Amino acid sequence: MKKKKITCPIYCDWKITLFYGNSKELEKEVTKFNLKPTGWGGKTGTHKRNAETVIFLKDEREELEITSTLVHEIRHVVDKMMERLEIKDTEAAAYLSGWIWKNFYPVIMSNEKVKEIREK
Repeated sequence: MKKKKITCPIYCDWKITLFYGNSKELEKEVTKFNLKPTGWGGKTGTHKRNAETVIFLKDEREELEITSTLVHEIRHVVDKMMERLEIKDTEAAAYLSGWIWKNFYPVIMSNEKVKEIREK
């Protein structure tokens, strides 16, 4: 399993951690955050009081599905951030989405399965 933690300096110091791995590896981590580990390709959880979010992403699918799921989960992160910070600017949300994506995309691309799919 891969884990990458970033602190987003945009608008506030929000911590975001990506857990990326297979079902068995992720199930242990997901339950630590009181999320249900069933029927998902990705999950996001945001701490109720702290500026901190976790993203869980399974690596068991095709590259396009994995990247699509990460974009989906990033949207949840951005929505929570904008809501908590009371920012209603869509351009600010779009910029933030891109910044988070640029930080997590290399984690996906370093996956051996994704490399194999790209080489075909």
